[in-house]
Amino acid sequence: MGQKPDDWNTTPLCGGGEGCHTRQHQIGEPAFWRAYAATRGHTVHQLIEELIRTSPKRAEIERIRKERANAA
Repeated sequence: MGQKPDDWNTTPLCGGGEGCHTRQHQIGEPAFWRAYAATRGHTVHQLIEELIRTSPKRAEIERIRKERANAA
């Protein structure tokens, strides 16, 4: 609560316009991500992992994730 989510948990949904963003708010996040997985063949978590794997900041992201896992 009151914390900004990590930037690496922000995902591109579609190439412009408001279609995906609007749909996400209309049906709610859980339903949106289930529909996303059904139509795309992968989950949002798989998408995030792929984006991190190809990110130029991969090492930094992995370091922060490890630090947070050790702190928990």
